[in-house]
Order: sequence, then C-alpha cells, then structure tokens
Amino acid sequence: MVFVFIMPYFCIVLFVFILMMRKFIYVLCILFCSAVHLSAQEGITYKVLKASDRMFYNTNLPLVELMAYNRSDHIYNGAITCVVTTYWGEWVYEFGQRFSAAPGDSSLLSFSFSVPAGFYEVVFKENGRVFDRVNIGYEPEKIVSYPGSVPEPEAYWKSALGELAAVPPVYKVSKMKKAGGKIRDVYLVKMKSLEGVEIKGYYAVPKKKGIYPAVITYTDKNEALWQPAGDSCGGRIDFVVSARDAAEYNEAYYRGAYMDLIRAIDFLESREEVSLKNIFAQGNGTGGAFVLAACALDNRIAAGAVYAPALSPVIQVGPVPARFETGALAGRIENPVLMGVGLQDTVCPPHVSFTAYNLIGSPKEYCVFISGHQAPSVWDEVKENFFRKYQK
Repeated sequence: MVFVFIMPYFCIVLFVFILMMRKFIYVLCILFCSAVHLSAQEGITYKVLKASDRMFYNTNLPLVELMAYNRSDHIYNGAITCVVTTYWGEWVYEFGQRFSAAPGDSSLLSFSFSVPAGFYEVVFKENGRVFDRVNIGYEPEKIVSYPGSVPEPEAYWKSALGELAAVPPVYKVSKMKKAGGKIRDVYLVKMKSLEGVEIKGYYAVPKKKGIYPAVITYTDKNEALWQPAGDSCGGRIDFVVSARDAAEYNEAYYRGAYMDLIRAIDFLESREEVSLKNIFAQGNGTGGAFVLAACALDNRIAAGAVYAPALSPVIQVGPVPARFETGALAGRIENPVLMGVGLQDTVCPPHVSFTAYNLIGSPKEYCVFISGHQAPSVWDEVKENFFRKYQK
C-alpha cells in the first residue's frame, strides 16, 4: 500500500529530474559551441590602418583598410561586414568581404565608397559583433549650410549695440596677489554689460611695462572661468572672461550674452597697455561660438581661433533662436578665422561646425584632428602660429 501511495510522487520527481538533465545537457552544448567559436577566434586580431588624417578630397574617394593578423596555428577563414553611416546614424552603405589568412600571415581588406561631402562613421563587424569603428571626412568645405541660417537684418544688431553703448561699464580691476607670478600680474575684472548685468573675468598683464598683444578667451559660464598663469606668456596679455550666467537659454539670454562679448573688447580698448591692432579671441565649444559671434559683431578683433564651435539647431543646451546660430552670423565675419575640429567629437560633430565655417567669407583656415571634443595639446601651438601670422 505504501509503495502504491509513493509511486505517483516518485514518477513526478523522476520526470522533473529528466527535464532538468535535458536543460543541463543543452547548456553544456551551448557552452561547448561557444568555446569552439572562441577558440576559432583565438590569435585573430584586426587593425584599422591610418590613412593620413582620415580626410579625403576631390577624386580621392574615402578608403578604409583593415588588416587581419592570424597569429594562430591554423588557417583562418573569416567574413567582415563594413557599415557606413552619417554622423546622425543614417545608413549609407553595407559591404561584406571574405578573407583567408594562413598561420602567421595577414590579410588586407579594403573598403572604398562614394559619398556626398560630409563626415561619416565606419563600423566593422564579424559574426554580428562590432569590433572597431572609425570616423572619416570627405570634402568638408563643400558641406551645405543647414536650413534656417538666415542672417538677421542689420537694424537688430545696431539696436543691441546701441543699447550696450548707453550702459556705463564701471570697470573694477582688483589685483590678485596670490594669483600673480614672477612674469605677470593677475587681476579680477568686473564690469557692467547690457541691462546693467555684471560680468567678470581674469586679466593677466606682463610686469614689464610696455604695449602688448591681447588674447581674449571666451567661456560660456562663470564656472568655466580660469585664471591665466603668472609665470608664463610674458609677451602678451590674457583676458579670460565669461558671458552672463543663464537662468534660461532664450532670446533675452543670447542677446545679453553676445553684448557681454563686446563689452570685454571695450575693456581691452580702455587699457593703455593693450595693442589695439592686436586683440585676438579664442574659445572652445560654446566659447568657440562666442568667438564667431564677437567676430561677426565687432571688427576690432584681429583674428579668432575656435575649436568645435557649438550653437546650431542640433548642438545646443536649449532652443537657440535662429538669429543667434553660428550659421546666421558667419556671413557677417570679416576677421581671419582658424577652426579646429575633432573627428571623434560626438558633442559638437565636425559636420555641424563646417556648416557655419563654410559661410565665412574672410580669410580662414581649418585643422581636423583625430581626437574628440577636447582639443589636442598641439592645438595651442597651431593657434599661436595663426595669431602671429596676423599680428601687426
């Protein structure tokens, strides 16, 4: 009787055990197959070959080459997929290429394609897995400006500049004893701008009396302000200034901020130690956009240098009214301009920077670096050489 009573439960337990074993065997099979796949990949490495600066021009169509190295002890047969997309992720091309590499040998895979002017991402996959990606550019000076970059009538800016001129600047210059060095003194500068808003900056002047070229560095907020060094750059004046802080990024903010840029130039013009023919401006990101705006609105700047300038319909911290976009102002610029961009920049993609750059009619130059949003160290040297070129 006991046996009869237990038998149904025993059958149930046995059935569950069999199911569990089947699942266990299935998992083992998956692990085994995965191990076989991984072992087949062992010793296979890939490297995207560097083609100059990954920029292409004229009939030199984009070409990306991939080298496959077989460091295993058996012949390797593989298949690579190459996918080309725009900076916005739009699909352009997809290629497939098979290759074979003997033990200790390598195989070169070449992917060439025709695209409109612009910047693109090239992604490499094997068995659906992405193992590398690079960015390239083609004919950047032929990129068409984005829609909506319509210059504002002259009357708008004339009115804003007139309002700024009516505001007494009330310059306050305070020496910062701890910030200075053996070569330059550093000062905190405060002044009144449009609508009486106070803006500030740091001003570094060589101790040796004389008349010096000056470089304005524009930042987009007070938190980004930095103090120029007191123990270097003895041959120039540095003025690091911030536009007003923003409670909201709207038309009122940008109108005031752009006038803040002009007020900073007014300050330099008031200083007897500044060479008025040699006032230069520099900035990165939004600071770079501010440099372009200052150049568009004021010809007292001898030359401007910008890296990854922002403020466009697609790269912004908030809605940017059309009249304040870099593209809307670029056509007004008469000052020489140098622009640097990073191929790997995802914050301010170079495609966007060139839409404004291509509208500038004054003397201009550009540099494309294989870098991201942060300017490479060599950018400082490039800027200095550019400023010297236009120093009077």
